[in-house]
Amino acid sequence: MRILLLGVNHKTVPLDVREAVSFSKSKVIEALPALQGIAGEAVVLSTCNRTEIYATTSDEKKVSPRIERSLSDFHGLPSETLSPHLIESLDDDAVRHLFKVASGLDSLIIGESEILGQVRESLTIASDAESVRSPLLGLFHSAVRTGGRTREETEIRRNAMSVSSAGVRLAKRMLGDLEGRRALLIGAGEAGALVARALRFAGVGELLIANRTRARSESLAEELTGAVVEFDDIASTLENVDIAILATDAPEFILSSQMVSESQRYAPA
Repeated sequence: MRILLLGVNHKTVPLDVREAVSFSKSKVIEALPALQGIAGEAVVLSTCNRTEIYATTSDEKKVSPRIERSLSDFHGLPSETLSPHLIESLDDDAVRHLFKVASGLDSLIIGESEILGQVRESLTIASDAESVRSPLLGLFHSAVRTGGRTREETEIRRNAMSVSSAGVRLAKRMLGDLEGRRALLIGAGEAGALVARALRFAGVGELLIANRTRARSESLAEELTGAVVEFDDIASTLENVDIAILATDAPEFILSSQMVSESQRYAPA
């Protein structure tokens, strides 16, 4: 039995293709039975930066194109659009890749901590759907343990801590002084709170906070003299801010490329 990895990530595809093949939690649950019908086991790891399918098979030459076709059909995406961007790995290469992902070594920003929880959740979803047994079950448990140890026993956590202010530093490089600027922060969890404080320290004039759970937005807004934006109003709010920073581990895309393009139509020249 071989371990097969098939998918896309931020290194292989542009944003619009990543959006097109992204799975929400409910869509993963919907897709798993079909994938298990193709392969012996299946786990889907889908985040904003990657959609990866891990499977077991005794005939990867037969199963790989079937998984690719299933992925294309599920998302209504022509195979010729998806195929050039797919990565495929087998056995040790697939295992090494998963361990790098869980450890934050394959992330867009090295060391970010959200991915470990996302790997853990992908295993939980597959377990609940009964689409995973040994060896994928053991593999994912090992990857989660390794990801945890990497953060506990190495200095990668220092870089992870800096992720919260990376967006603020980038905004300062692009816009110069942030004094008086209007900023939208999406996400009010632990990472969001760190970003919010960094924005306030940088001198933003107005801090708008959106979060799925309004109570969290209100609490953070009260602490930092900000204002709450309804989650459903994010798209319209984009038109009126200078900076938008996402600090959320939501598996689905919060902002689409179309939303950003539309908001830029209203930006001053």
